[in-house]
Amino acid sequence: MWLFVPLLVLVTITTGGAIAAAAFRNAPRETLWRLAGLGFVVNGLVIIYAATVSGSSFRGGGYGTRFQLVPLKTIRQYLSGEPSRGTAMRNLLGNVALFVPVAVGLVLAGVRLRWCAAALVALGVGVEVLQGLAHRSGDVDDVLLNGLGGIAVAAVVSGLKSRIAPSPSGSD
Repeated sequence: MWLFVPLLVLVTITTGGAIAAAAFRNAPRETLWRLAGLGFVVNGLVIIYAATVSGSSFRGGGYGTRFQLVPLKTIRQYLSGEPSRGTAMRNLLGNVALFVPVAVGLVLAGVRLRWCAAALVALGVGVEVLQGLAHRSGDVDDVLLNGLGGIAVAAVVSGLKSRIAPSPSGSD
């Protein structure tokens, strides 16, 4: 599963860029940014669905519905190397990276940073609720890691975008 996510991210970047460059050469730059952003969001949502909600084939689900609502409990376990160092690192880094395509897409589409943050946190909560409805486990720390990773990347991309393509009004 963990090889699947980076592969989808790579495919998202290359196909989105190629399609935008080929099909919209004469379109206004802001239109290209928005289309690229939409591509990132759609592909990011597919990645999130595949990695979290879809079936037991991705994460060995089927262990019953359970919600872990104590903030930082799972993160502390992972940082101490439980259940194993490799599994802990994959879960930590995977949760931080999972919302990156959606975060990039929202920024490229022109969504302001504060709304990106709100959307990413709401998406994280929604994913955990859906996991519970799909008889999987939900964890408040997943929301924290997903949100922090996405918000950090959104802030960086927002800063880069404002340098590369400042908005017409000059405010971002």
